[in-house]
Amino acid sequence: MGKKDIAAKKWLSDKGRFSDMCNAVLFGGEQVVSAEDLERADSESDIIITDKNGKSRGVQRYRDIVMRWKQGAEFIVLACENQDKVHYAMPVRNMIYDGLTYAEQIGRMWKGQAGEKRQMTEEEFLSRMNKDDKLIPVITMVFYYGEKKWDGSRSLHGMFRKSEDKALLKVMEKYIPDYSINLIDASDPEKLCAFHTDLQLILGMLQSCL
Repeated sequence: MGKKDIAAKKWLSDKGRFSDMCNAVLFGGEQVVSAEDLERADSESDIIITDKNGKSRGVQRYRDIVMRWKQGAEFIVLACENQDKVHYAMPVRNMIYDGLTYAEQIGRMWKGQAGEKRQMTEEEFLSRMNKDDKLIPVITMVFYYGEKKWDGSRSLHGMFRKSEDKALLKVMEKYIPDYSINLIDASDPEKLCAFHTDLQLILGMLQSCL
């Protein structure tokens, strides 16, 4: 991790700035997420994945910044990935990160219930998840502050090869779920007016330097 990445991570880890970014990106500037309702979460975790043959392997992942947002009695996991270079596979990368986060939640719930004296159904044992278990939603944002304008795809569908077969395109759009990234591009002037903290000033300075 370079000096710019470390500085950006430290800068955005401030709860006030992080909540400001969430409000600008997710709620169009409306003040919905407050710094007081955020708590820092561990950005590093290990997940054990078992295949059909019973072989296990560890998968380790790192998030740049992770916060838990308490919305009433519920929690939402908010994650931010910092980029100073365009990542052309970002939709797939975020999809994998989010999927692993959900898998980790399932593993923790299952491990916590292992000591309960309750007869499980075959379906619950196969799923490693009880029928009534619920996941915590995960929202990932990408903060991009590179020198060039983001020219990568912002969705999974945008990464596919374009087909001239209209019927095939319709099938793909209907049956392949899309996965979009929540991108904050420092070179985008429309984002500036939605910020209320010094994010507006800093992004404005970044924009003038790009």
